Amino acid sequence: MKKAFFLAVIIAVFFTGLNAAVDAVPNTLTVRIYEPLEIMINPGFAAANPYDYSKTEIRVVFRDPLNAEIQCSAFYIESENYTGYMARFTPGRKGTWFYSARIEKGPEGGKTAWQAFECIDNPGAKGFIVPSPVDP
Repeated sequence: MKKAFFLAVIIAVFFTGLNAAVDAVPNTLTVRIYEPLEIMINPGFAAANPYDYSKTEIRVVFRDPLNAEIQCSAFYIESENYTGYMARFTPGRKGTWFYSARIEKGPEGGKTAWQAFECIDNPGAKGFIVPSPVDP
């Protein structure tokens, strides 16, 4: 009975509000603690002005191994390697993380299913704050 309920909850979460046109692909499935993860997001539509966040806003929700949520906004980028929406995130805890991208504002709504990546140890990494070499 519990297994059937758990399966039903997973299926409901997976299919609720999904839009097949929205896609989010990470640059890696394994990232070291305090190193950036980049997620390329295809919202399934072309915005008239992708830099106007009052008309197009994409957010990514990250869920850490302890089930706490962190949100960040995606941004539009044009480079020689990639043109489109991207979110950058740096996990600060080891373990399995989950993320889902969703369109907050735009001509179409939608969100991706929860996807996972693994955050592994990074010996010697202590975070981003370090003493200034110029003014210690």
